Amino acid sequence: MKNLIKGLKKLSETTEVGFLEVLSPNFIKRYTNFSNFEEMLKSSGSIIESEKDFIELEKSPQWNDFVCQNTKFNSWEEMIKTSADLFFYQLLDN
Repeated sequence: MKNLIKGLKKLSETTEVGFLEVLSPNFIKRYTNFSNFEEMLKSSGSIIESEKDFIELEKSPQWNDFVCQNTKFNSWEEMIKTSADLFFYQLLDN
């Protein structure tokens, strides 16, 4: 219970979580064929120069297919949800 309270306090102090914090190298190494998210993007052939590019990539069936073929997930949505769940679980557990 003490750890939960400590974790909730830490979570309440967190105002913004970076995308690469959630998709950490440890997460990527464990669940994909890559060492980090940047390597994964590069391998997909995707060029991301702006937030708009990334939003378009997320909607792309080709990206979803790439995720299915190169990760332990059945979709990009599943991958993101799992990474966020694990990130916040670890935050609460510390």
